[in-house]
Amino acid sequence: MPEGVHPVLKVYEGSPAEMIIRYIRKKEIDLVVMSAHHRSRMNEFLLGSVSARVAERAGCSVMLLKN
Repeated sequence: MPEGVHPVLKVYEGSPAEMIIRYIRKKEIDLVVMSAHHRSRMNEFLLGSVSARVAERAGCSVMLLKN
């Protein structure tokens, strides 16, 4: 792991996207790296996408990794 990089694992209860966004803002994080699962457009429309919501509302750079 490069010096100064400290990955974090947290477990919270609630809406995944909202909890991630709250954590990002609370800790003033400047880069989020997360996995993006492939879903059909219909499923994404009906169920939403955590990674899409985070990317739209995080207020920082978000790197999405394809699964």
